[in-house]
Amino acid sequence: MKEGYIYILRNPAFEYLKIGQTSRSPDERAAELSRETGVPMAFTVAYKVKVEDCLSAEKEIQKKLHQFRIRGKEFFDIPLTEAIEIVAAISKKYQRATPEKEASERRQKKEELSSGQSRAMIIWFFFLGLLLFAGMGEWVAAILGFEEGTAGTIAAIVYCSFLAYHWFFR
Repeated sequence: MKEGYIYILRNPAFEYLKIGQTSRSPDERAAELSRETGVPMAFTVAYKVKVEDCLSAEKEIQKKLHQFRIRGKEFFDIPLTEAIEIVAAISKKYQRATPEKEASERRQKKEELSSGQSRAMIIWFFFLGLLLFAGMGEWVAAILGFEEGTAGTIAAIVYCSFLAYHWFFR
């Protein structure tokens, strides 16, 4: 067993993702790959996760992604969000349950806010917040199925606040 990282790298010059493992920092690996003469632009780390057995985790992940593989290399033609979901799900089996792991998962969740689905949720909560603070709380309450009046408006505000908190900090 070799402790290390599973990473997903992106490069604006390529349409594919590089998914692999390293016992060093994924940022170091990205910099190393970016120094190659055939690479016109730098790789960036799109996702990384620390695992207890990076070789086994990589093998299982790449087996799962075989239909997306580009000519036997560690490059895959798959959307980033889908790749992250698969890598995260498989990597969980290779992680120890520790406070550091939980903190890492929270950090990764915050990093995922750049994904399209997360942006949509942010926009939705922002929109609801604007409506609530613009005095349209009764309208938001009606949409969400709460009763009319001040109690319904307060319930809608509490509900939306809970959803926003749960989405950002779970």
